Amino acid sequence: EAARQGMIAAVKHPLLCGVPDQLTNSKSKLKLVISERPIEDSIKSIVKRQPNVDPVLLDKHQRWLQQGKELLKSRHDHVSVNYYDLLENPIKSLEPVFEFLDLEVTKDVLNKIKSHVQKKMRHV
Repeated sequence: EAARQGMIAAVKHPLLCGVPDQLTNSKSKLKLVISERPIEDSIKSIVKRQPNVDPVLLDKHQRWLQQGKELLKSRHDHVSVNYYDLLENPIKSLEPVFEFLDLEVTKDVLNKIKSHVQKKMRHV
């Protein structure tokens, strides 16, 4: 539908890594933008944000998502963005994404990115 309307479709959610087969079986050509972060940091972050959930279950879940992400990367065109580089220098980190998606980015968009991404957003 997005292609028919001359737009790009975008979805941001880590749980997409849990459905690699369904995504691979879609008829659309996927181009993925992958956020890369050490798995141990991801686990610490989710444990901190979900204090009422068993940390062992959270660890297992994060590792399952990581496996799905690696499978998606092996099957589809993708570009990776380092999570910490993104927080440190969002514009420089996103330049490969803009190129990969063939996007022309306006100064207004760049300014919005600069004002939105902040180091304090880091959970751990």
